[in-house]
Amino acid sequence: MQAKVAGAVAQHEVKHMIERVHRKHQELREKGLPSGGGGPFGFKVGGIEHDDEEAALIVEATARILNGASLASIIREWNEAGVKTTRGGKWHYSSFTSMIRRWRNAGIREHKGEPVGPAAWEPIVTEDELRKPRSVLDSRSAGRTTRASVGSTC
Repeated sequence: MQAKVAGAVAQHEVKHMIERVHRKHQELREKGLPSGGGGPFGFKVGGIEHDDEEAALIVEATARILNGASLASIIREWNEAGVKTTRGGKWHYSSFTSMIRRWRNAGIREHKGEPVGPAAWEPIVTEDELRKPRSVLDSRSAGRTTRASVGSTC
């Protein structure tokens, strides 16, 4: 019986802890503040101030995409130049496209990939400058084909 009571109390506390965390994240979204963690690419730790070198790379890559440059060429150049992801790794298609498409880059707070309002940080690119590469990347991915794996019925 004591184990059941202790389990119920623990379960109750976990439920309330989750609610507190959700409320805190909602409050941060409403204020346009980052929700913690290190600084994403283009920003210093804390996520408010720009990292000038990384922000310049984002601006340049955005312009190059609009001018028709391939993502592979940008990724290859960044890796050859020693530009690292925020986790210290090499750039790959998925990490690069996630970073370059972020609403955060235009000073817009996002939640689950959707814009939710203005952010507390200055934009690296304008909203219009962000929307254009997003649409270019969306149209490129719509035209991509996937290969069927060996033995599949596709």
